[in-house]
Amino acid sequence: MSAAGIGVLDGSRKSCGLPRDPEAAARGILGPRSLPQTVRRDYTFNSNDSFWLPNADQRLTGFPRVLGEEKVNLLRTRLAAVMAEQRLAGTDGLGAPGFTLGNLRRLFFSNRNLAGELVRDPLVAACRGGGADLAPACDVLAAWDLRADAGSRGAVLFREVWRALGGAAAFATPFSKADPLGTPSGLATDRIDVPGAIRAAVADLQAKGIALDVALGELQYELRGDERLPMTGCPDSEGCFNILTSRRDAQGVYQPYTGSSFVMAAELTDKGPRGHAILRYSQSENPSSPHFADQTRLYAQERWLPLRFTERAIRAAPGYARKRVAGRR
Repeated sequence: MSAAGIGVLDGSRKSCGLPRDPEAAARGILGPRSLPQTVRRDYTFNSNDSFWLPNADQRLTGFPRVLGEEKVNLLRTRLAAVMAEQRLAGTDGLGAPGFTLGNLRRLFFSNRNLAGELVRDPLVAACRGGGADLAPACDVLAAWDLRADAGSRGAVLFREVWRALGGAAAFATPFSKADPLGTPSGLATDRIDVPGAIRAAVADLQAKGIALDVALGELQYELRGDERLPMTGCPDSEGCFNILTSRRDAQGVYQPYTGSSFVMAAELTDKGPRGHAILRYSQSENPSSPHFADQTRLYAQERWLPLRFTERAIRAAPGYARKRVAGRR
């Protein structure tokens, strides 16, 4: 097993040969009984990670290791379950209980930062007790909206403080597989130098000429030619459902390289499917193409495009054109 948790097989050894599952459609793959699956009437989800928590009340365990880890701490998965539970209860401020196309789109772009929700208050308390020199940073963290919106002020400072604290290592109560929606929690102020981490983050930002209350989108953006398109979201280490992983350059700019890509909200009705979608990186890598930045620009504005499922809807789309291609193959 590699350090990344990826299985590595020695092709020169017979014992590493591909297995034969009598239920599988082809040799070397797993049959359906060996694959995690669930059918529910309330909700199920996967956040591109472990399969073991498909619902707040269900666990899938005992499957081959090659399919991934089980019973692991994943903040994004935890937030997905929390958001689903709150939506069904109608306690998230998005209206009556239950999902609609409208509130599903709003839920995705709510850009909640779970790490911030879990530790911001004790972080500010420790900051207040750390010395008068930290007062400006404490004020910025206290005023942060706990979101990773492009306009969120305090998200950048929190990100760098969280990095200085060691991320998940800073939680007071560690992850427990028996309580995946309640742990980890708290801030380990008794064993971590929280004021020191805040000072380090402040010094880093100031050395780069970055204001402590800089809006996230001023540093986290996609470049399309000379156009800067502010991006929402944050990495799994901060627990955003709208995930965006980036590299930080020497100037403190967050350069996205993976994360939310094709995003779709859809429903099945008696009259057929309805939905909206958006492609964060647009459809073309050609700078001269009209589709080089169009959807990225819409994504930056948190806007969606309608999905067109019927020939009639497709023909009614603005800019619709039909071209017949003929000739030798």
